[in-house]
Amino acid sequence: MALEAKLRTLSLFLLALTIAPASAVGAEPDVGAGSMGLSFDLGGLALAGAPTAVSLSYFQSDQSAWQGTFGLDSATEELVLAAALRTYLSTGEARGFWQVGGALGVDTSDDLLIAATGALGVEYWLTEHLSLWGITGLSLILDDDFRAVTGSSSLNASIYF
Repeated sequence: MALEAKLRTLSLFLLALTIAPASAVGAEPDVGAGSMGLSFDLGGLALAGAPTAVSLSYFQSDQSAWQGTFGLDSATEELVLAAALRTYLSTGEARGFWQVGGALGVDTSDDLLIAATGALGVEYWLTEHLSLWGITGLSLILDDDFRAVTGSSSLNASIYF
């Protein structure tokens, strides 16, 4: 991701910090069934090969959420749409989770990309509505060059409402 795009993403997250309800760092999250959130990639290689990504999350229960992601990889010029189910392994301000999902993508030569992903991560709530999370995992990617398995990781910021 270009430096300019990273700085833009960071500035949006810092703006969100200034308008979020004030609470102590490391607060118990105010999320549960029906909660929604927006996530922004802060760096690294997001799952399914989309380093510039924005995700929308919907909590179906207190311990699991669906996540839809739109991503653009400027290096490979791939446009990716992904969906995943995240299951939290604990409660509190720091929650471990596992995630499974899939992705569809297309590049500038109209080649189709299909991926199945699995990952582990940790989400840490800075306030009741803001969090930082990191994830690392494996993707099985099918495209013209059949890449058997690739590893990826990313750092993200989320705001929940």
